[in-house]
Amino acid sequence: MIRFFKFNLGWLTLILVSCCGDYIVENHNTALLAKEESGNYELTLTGTRCVGGHDPISAIFKSKTEENHYIYTTKRTGTLYPDDFTLSSHKGELKAPYPYENIKGTLVFNTQDVFIQLEVPNYNKAGELTEYVPYEFNGKYKLIE
Repeated sequence: MIRFFKFNLGWLTLILVSCCGDYIVENHNTALLAKEESGNYELTLTGTRCVGGHDPISAIFKSKTEENHYIYTTKRTGTLYPDDFTLSSHKGELKAPYPYENIKGTLVFNTQDVFIQLEVPNYNKAGELTEYVPYEFNGKYKLIE
């Protein structure tokens, strides 16, 4: 009986681990840049993510979802530093808890593209900053206006 349980547990673990081992599947290579009525710019970044980490059934069937992040700024060209923009995981949400805080790095806007090179803080369970990790949407994106 124990041998049977170990065998099935081993196979189940192998299936769940192999289904969608990487949370980030891919980021789209384009970003939507829209000018708001307020005069600010909204940059929308989109990527495909695996759902499996929270739902075993989704892991087995390799379910994926689209995830958006938003960058709000008043500048359209040049190198932007964290004081020049707000990075949010929710559209239009510029107040806590949605915006990222204590970001490091830059955004570089050119005529037709943007290069994102950011690091975001990683906190432990006690809420203490332990390290900075690369932002999941780092990369070069062609701008669509």
